[in-house]
Amino acid sequence: MPSNYALAISGLGTVLGTAITSPKKVHVYTFPPDSIQELPAVVLQPMDFDPRLMIGGNSFQAQIRVTLLLAKADGQEGFEQLYEHIDPTAASAAFIKAIKDSPTLGGNVDDAGVVGIANIGRREIGGGWYVGCDYIVEVIKSVA
Repeated sequence: MPSNYALAISGLGTVLGTAITSPKKVHVYTFPPDSIQELPAVVLQPMDFDPRLMIGGNSFQAQIRVTLLLAKADGQEGFEQLYEHIDPTAASAAFIKAIKDSPTLGGNVDDAGVVGIANIGRREIGGGWYVGCDYIVEVIKSVA
C-alpha cells in the first residue's frame, strides 16, 4: 500500500492533470524528470518539513512544491500564459481553482491549499529553459 505522502502526491497530480487544460492539457510528473518532454507540465516534489509537527501522533502537515512549466523560455508567449496562471483573480487561474474545488485531492488528504507562489520566471530543468513558477501546496492528513 502506498504511503500517505505518496497518496497526497498522486491525488494532487490527478487533480491538476484533470483541471489544467489551457492552453492544452498539462503533463504531470510525480517525480523530477531528467528532461521535460511535453508542455505545459507540472513537476511535483516533496519539500522539507519537520516530522515532529505531527498532530496528536497520527496526523501530519507537509508542503509539496509544484513547478508549473508553461513554455520554452525563448519568447513572450510563455510569460503571457504565466501572468494568467499566477493572478489569483483571473478566471483562467486553473491551478488555484483546481485545489479550491478539490481540497481533499480526491479523498487522499483531509485538506489542501495553495499557500504561496515562488520562483516566478525563467528556470532551467534538465538542460532546458522554461517559463514557469512554483506553487507551494500545503496538505494535512489524518491517519486513523
